[in-house]
Amino acid sequence: TEYNPAQNLDPRIEQDAYAIWNLRVALAQMDDKWEVAILGRNLTDEFYYVGSFQATLQNTYVIYPSEPQTYGVTLRARY
Repeated sequence: TEYNPAQNLDPRIEQDAYAIWNLRVALAQMDDKWEVAILGRNLTDEFYYVGSFQATLQNTYVIYPSEPQTYGVTLRARY
């Protein structure tokens, strides 16, 4: 299976199918006073094109790449 992010479906922009794995695990107090969470996005560090368009009056494409693998921690408090 293939995917084409180009608006005009130009075959030069086709890419293989892909899957993205994200994860979020949280620990919170029962009354929602606080929460601690860890998260990861694009855990397999898959590179793909998000979208593209053909530049006006040029024979070139502007292509938007995917976000890299990222991790984070969130702390939330309600008062």
